[in-house]
Amino acid sequence: SDSKKYDGTPLKAGYTVAGVVETGDEVVVTLDGSQTDVGTSENSFTYTLNGNTKAGNYDVTTANGTLTVTTSAATDGSKWAVTLEGDNAKYDGTEKTVTVSALSYDGVAIPNYTVTGNKATDAGTYTLTITASGNFAGSKSVEWSIAKRAVTLTSASETKVYDGTALKAESVTVGGDGFVN
Repeated sequence: SDSKKYDGTPLKAGYTVAGVVETGDEVVVTLDGSQTDVGTSENSFTYTLNGNTKAGNYDVTTANGTLTVTTSAATDGSKWAVTLEGDNAKYDGTEKTVTVSALSYDGVAIPNYTVTGNKATDAGTYTLTITASGNFAGSKSVEWSIAKRAVTLTSASETKVYDGTALKAESVTVGGDGFVN
């Protein structure tokens, strides 16, 4: 039997053979048990008596051990790696949704998680929260944004020969990203 916290690699335990008393008697053990994700499984095995070993001299009893992988706490913020898709989209009056395209903790991928706070409409900075589940337990907050539109308003230019009346240029041109319709 053996146990460890989840790290993305399989847990495989060793074995012990006791009671072989005759010199030259041999037993070959092949372990089949393996546990990678959070959970418990039997550490199953098979054995073969080799060499001069006489099966009639032994009353063999087998007992499988247990392999247990426990949830890994993802609490150190500096060990999270988060890649967002849709971050810093330009404001256009429609709701924006940011998604997590890659997520890991201490170099191990986190496949199971939920995301909240990843939708908004107006330009600004927002905070989303990622909560790991399954093999990891913990959460990480990440800022994301919707960029402001760059708008340039330019008044018209006019010239005329002096005639005693006011000169007016009454148009304004909208440039840059423009306003949202």
